[in-house]
Amino acid sequence: MSKRNICNMRKAKQFSALFLGIILACVSCKKEEGDLGLLVQPQEDRLNIVVSDTSTIRAFTVLEDSLRSDEYLIDLIGSYVDPSFGVSTASIYTQIRMESEAVDFTSVSGSVAETVVDSIYLYLDLNGNYGTLDPQTFEVFRITEDLYLDSSYYSNSVIPNDGVDLVEVGAGTIVPDPFNFSTVDGDLINPVLKIKLANSLGDALVAESGSGNLADNTSFTDWFKGLYIRVNNASQSIGEGSILYLDLLNSYSRMSMYYRYTFTGEEDTLKFNFNINTSCARFNSASHDYAGTVIESQLLDTTEGNETIYLQCMSGVKSKIMLPFLGELPDSIVVNKAEVVLPYEYFESDPYFPHVQLYLLGIDDEGASYFLEDFFEGETLYGGVRDNSNKEFRFNIVKHVNNVLTGAKSNNGLFLISTSAMVSANRTIINGVNSTNKNKMKIIFTYTKL
Repeated sequence: MSKRNICNMRKAKQFSALFLGIILACVSCKKEEGDLGLLVQPQEDRLNIVVSDTSTIRAFTVLEDSLRSDEYLIDLIGSYVDPSFGVSTASIYTQIRMESEAVDFTSVSGSVAETVVDSIYLYLDLNGNYGTLDPQTFEVFRITEDLYLDSSYYSNSVIPNDGVDLVEVGAGTIVPDPFNFSTVDGDLINPVLKIKLANSLGDALVAESGSGNLADNTSFTDWFKGLYIRVNNASQSIGEGSILYLDLLNSYSRMSMYYRYTFTGEEDTLKFNFNINTSCARFNSASHDYAGTVIESQLLDTTEGNETIYLQCMSGVKSKIMLPFLGELPDSIVVNKAEVVLPYEYFESDPYFPHVQLYLLGIDDEGASYFLEDFFEGETLYGGVRDNSNKEFRFNIVKHVNNVLTGAKSNNGLFLISTSAMVSANRTIINGVNSTNKNKMKIIFTYTKL
């Protein structure tokens, strides 16, 4: 495995950690490894322990809500056609900023010069991908509405643009390569997505020389509000395409204009950068087309969740799990353990890897989700991490079950959701309770008779 791939894996773990950082900060201690409840069970009471995996469990797929998607460390772009999930697409809105202020592209040492734009490129640092590395056609537009760094933007947010593709004609179709170095300005650098823009954009920038629009970045972003970067892959077939992972804050992510002054045969080649940095408002937009897929069918008929349920990042789909048996349990028991076991489907040749980790969230009486008390016990007890050996996710929700039994929480079911939902494109297929596969969804319920 290359150093860059190892680095990418480390970054992916860091993004999941960032998602949990604030919540976990309040947890000041970690319990000893073991089964919560069984650890403190007196030896003589263990004779009355009952283990059952026959309790009723229902699950089905539902649409995910829109998710906040601005100013993440990783941005997503591209599309792919999944045989089960249909077409998924990600695009980017971002501001750009001048590398210096009071810019005049038509003056040399105070003298007016003729300026010729040779080329202009948009470079986007590549960190990896999800799917297959097939050709994708990229388009870039100039947005016509202000972006604000202190505003919240979501996966379904849309900003208007002028409808003029800034990519040079014939230069938009690219085969992304996040695993090999790129050459920019004669230097070997990190892999980048290199999109050649039309020189007419450079001409428009040069024409503003001497005006207030290039006086400083506040004036510049008022005039040039930003870029909308998307793909147009209408001819993609099932199994083709991918979502690309970009680091827009990397110094290699920028728009560079190459130009020269001409004097009586003498030429001087120059470069000016328009950077994407922490002062730039930016966000991801995502969409999914489930037409003709098993997802569409299940959204219309929840009973199909008995066979499989589905989860998807980028504000796609999540699943709802119901535990109707909880209201039927006898009063004279002590719950020691309640494991939700979720076997997943994956084959070695499949380019669509399942999630590294999932969350089970409670649902309150208003339909809003919340973190279960078990979540704060940590991964060792709570679970949720992908088990590659057994090809399953496993959760212990004993505290939640006890809260329901005592009336502290309502039994409104659980949401099974993606982690790192707007910084990755993973999806997962879970075997349902009536799956034709050997391993099925179940809850293993361990309790003591009093």
